[in-house]
Amino acid sequence: MEDLYREKTKELEKENAALRKKIKLLEDQLFSKLGMHHFYIKNVDQHIKKFILSCQNQLQIITCGFDLKFAEIFKNLANDGKKLQLITLERHQLNEQELINAFDRLQGSLINIYTNQNVRANLIIKDAEQLLITSTVLYTKKLVDDLNYCIISLEKQVVEQFQKYFNNHLPQFLRD
Repeated sequence: MEDLYREKTKELEKENAALRKKIKLLEDQLFSKLGMHHFYIKNVDQHIKKFILSCQNQLQIITCGFDLKFAEIFKNLANDGKKLQLITLERHQLNEQELINAFDRLQGSLINIYTNQNVRANLIIKDAEQLLITSTVLYTKKLVDDLNYCIISLEKQVVEQFQKYFNNHLPQFLRD
C-alpha cells in the first residue's frame, strides 16, 4: 500500500511540474502580447510625431484631417524618398480652414493622396510593421489642447488587420 502512495505521489509531482511549466509558458505569452502594445495619454502629439519621423520606408495614413505642420512633415519624408499613402476626407468635408490649406499644400506632391467620404479613423501604419491609432485628427492644436490618446501596436496580426482596413479605404482599382 505504501508503494502505491509513493507511486501516486511521484505521478502527481510530475503532473504538478508539467502544469507549472504550462502556466509559466502562458504567462510569458501573455506578457509578450501586452508588451506589443503601448498606450499614451500624455504628450500624444510628441508620440505621434516621433512615430512618423522614425519611418524607414513607408507610411500609410488614414485621417479625418491634418494641419500644415503635419503636411510639412509628410512632404519632408516624401522628399527623403519615403513612400507615403494618405487617405483622408474629401476636400469639401474638411471643416476647418487649416485642414483645407494643408490638404491643398500636399496636392501635386510626391505623396499619394486619396479621398474617401467614409473615413472615420485616424491611424498610421509604419513600414508595414507598426500601427498607431489616435483619438483625433493630425492637428497639432487639437492634439495638445484636447484630452487624447494614442495606441502603438507592434503585433503583426493587429498590423495585418489594419492593413486590410487601410486597403479597403483605397479606391477600388488600387485594392489588393
